[in-house]
Amino acid sequence: MSRNPNSVPFAEWTPDRSTLGGMAQEAKGVISQAGRYAPLQDLTPYKAGAAIAGSCIGARGFWSSAGDVNIFLGDEFDLYRMTTRQPTIVSKAAGYSPSAPDGWQFEQFGDNIIAVNANVTPQFYELGVSSAFADLAGTPPLSKTVFRVGNQLCLANDRTLSVSGFNNIELWDYATATQGVQVDVDQRGGNIQTGVGGEVGLIFQERGIVRMSYVGPPMVLQLDTIEWKHGAISREAVAQYGRNIFFASETGLFACDGMSVTPLGDGKVDKYFSDNLNFAARNKVCCAIDFARKLWVIAFPTGGNSWPTELLIYSMADNRWTHDEIDTQMLFEMPREGVSLDDADAVFALEGTTNADEILTSVDDPQWRETRVQVAAVDSTGTVATFEGSNRLATLTTTEFEPTRLKQTLVDEIWPEIDIISTRVNGCVLTRNRAVKNMLWNGDSLSWDGQSFFWGSNDIGSYTADMNEFGFVPVRVSSRYIQVCIEVLAGTTWTETTGVHWRGSSAGER
Repeated sequence: MSRNPNSVPFAEWTPDRSTLGGMAQEAKGVISQAGRYAPLQDLTPYKAGAAIAGSCIGARGFWSSAGDVNIFLGDEFDLYRMTTRQPTIVSKAAGYSPSAPDGWQFEQFGDNIIAVNANVTPQFYELGVSSAFADLAGTPPLSKTVFRVGNQLCLANDRTLSVSGFNNIELWDYATATQGVQVDVDQRGGNIQTGVGGEVGLIFQERGIVRMSYVGPPMVLQLDTIEWKHGAISREAVAQYGRNIFFASETGLFACDGMSVTPLGDGKVDKYFSDNLNFAARNKVCCAIDFARKLWVIAFPTGGNSWPTELLIYSMADNRWTHDEIDTQMLFEMPREGVSLDDADAVFALEGTTNADEILTSVDDPQWRETRVQVAAVDSTGTVATFEGSNRLATLTTTEFEPTRLKQTLVDEIWPEIDIISTRVNGCVLTRNRAVKNMLWNGDSLSWDGQSFFWGSNDIGSYTADMNEFGFVPVRVSSRYIQVCIEVLAGTTWTETTGVHWRGSSAGER
């Protein structure tokens, strides 16, 4: 066999697929971008001390008509608005006793922000005018969900949908003259979880999706069920990107374009999601869109946890999944706030210094007023955070391959194909000599103990080493079937990786 490099790409992470197709694959602590894997950054506080008092049960960001960014959050006691990157209480004077399992939901109608919870009169805050929330006028019904469709505000409680008068969020008399409506949706779909607005709305029930269209008086609205069985697993399990609405359901992970539903996790991660989800805490499933990198990020509680402990990350462009284990209270979409020169923490995060003589970026540069939507989180301590910290620990594997058909191969060099400036990479070669893998591999799974890879069967060998200064992992294994694993240590500076190439020679016939 030639000593020329032989390239093997890193595999797609599809934990639902049988191990008969090759050893278990892993893509953890990474995201998929343009066919390559890139690092997933850790959570870092939005600003030092930017924490709410209780546990976050709702959050969302908005733009005012003047283009200013406004971010609102809610916990078991209060509503908050971010002011100079710090959460400030903006509750009404008497405060609240909200239903924590139902959470807070927020929606925008012009410069009005509406917040709802099952136990609280819908709340109202006018951007640029209000200093605190107040009860929404017009006797609106208690609601668990709020969304806007066209020129009407929609409130929902269980199966009952209440729609405001036309272009007036304080009219709730359900009359033909005002075009207000109250109607119950089909019971087969279960309770209304949430809705997504536009000129046409989509109502996500527990087990169905209803398209809501404005047709004018006397009927006002037309409701058409476009999907049975697939619905939203929680109120925060739906996120919109352009015409596509991504949602997590009891039946899997999907996208909907308003007409039909496309499975995204079928045969890939749906079973992994359902097997690992703490179903009793399914109301904590939440998601958000990273607009710049076209990622759909889902956080969900695993095991006996009541708060999200794991992320599933879907690349829209690559149609590939990755994952990681990160404790959060909630994910939400947050427009970036413009940076003021008076905000030392924000300036340092942007420039790496607060010394005016060392800041090289012009005050007219667009990055000072960056407002693109990013994925934000409230971490396990209640601190508002963004995924802009140091690179997380990354673990990647190839599929299992047979270097020389029907023969053993001696492999002595593994070269990670990675853009990196250090040698902070561990490598492992897993080996197997027998061809009947289903007898040997039943129940085996790859895991990482922080030092070395190991497998559940003694019939499978492994060899672990660190990458040296020349850029390869020195190994010495002789086997018929091989799988390569690498780990890029946390905090390492790197940009992308595609796979590995190996060097070796034929070691004889099996």
